[in-house]
Amino acid sequence: MSARPGTPALAAEGLGFGYPGQAVGRGLDLAIEAETVTMLLGPNGCGKTTLFRTLLGLLSPQAGRVLLRGRPLDQLPRRDVARDLAYVPQAAEGTFPFPVLDVVVMGRAPHLGLFESPGARDRARAEAALDAVGLADLAGRPFTAISGGQRQLVLVARALAQEAPILVMDEPTANLDYGNQFRVLERARGLASAGRTVVVSSHNPDHAFRFADRAVLMRGGAVAAAGAPAQVLDAAALSAAYGIPIGLRDVDLGGGRVGRVCVPGVGPA
Repeated sequence: MSARPGTPALAAEGLGFGYPGQAVGRGLDLAIEAETVTMLLGPNGCGKTTLFRTLLGLLSPQAGRVLLRGRPLDQLPRRDVARDLAYVPQAAEGTFPFPVLDVVVMGRAPHLGLFESPGARDRARAEAALDAVGLADLAGRPFTAISGGQRQLVLVARALAQEAPILVMDEPTANLDYGNQFRVLERARGLASAGRTVVVSSHNPDHAFRFADRAVLMRGGAVAAAGAPAQVLDAAALSAAYGIPIGLRDVDLGGGRVGRVCVPGVGPA
């Protein structure tokens, strides 16, 4: 699905979102630029997951609209949406003991006909995606017999196998160890550099400083700040969002690069 140059990959205009009888956010405007990593931050309950589900069309807007490459999402065929948008939900418990590789192959569904079965090419894409997240050796294991962190990585692999140009990831690092957190976000950074668009939520502002082109800080279902992480994630904004004093420190990343990290509980430098 093509769009005019400069059109946001995904956007919300005057968006009201929530659940039947429960409003979570109102009047939210958001533009996700193509070929970037945009990271949503904010405390528990601020509306990140509900917003994601609305941007994906899994929940209907209560007001306003969602635009996919400049076109109203609710006017597009679901197959077209699935080819353009891949989703990594928060880790879920396995229900059926499908082999891990079969779970990843499910990401190929938007590319198949109504009664078409996955072929060799689809399995090859799935195997490559599993290898990309370091789980090639678990291809034959039941999805229900691997750890929660491994299941999360399988969901990431499934989204990679889908090969959609826009990837939405809801707290993909929540159940991962420190090393795998870095690997998943580094992979997201690489996808953006290769031309895809990545929208990801996190509970760790340090992730935005290290991996994101743009940060969106949410509070109470609204956007409190949005822009380049170094410009909008200052100590005052972060302290107000999370309800504790948060200081910021610059660190040497080597090679002449300087990064920024949060120091909770100490206040501004």
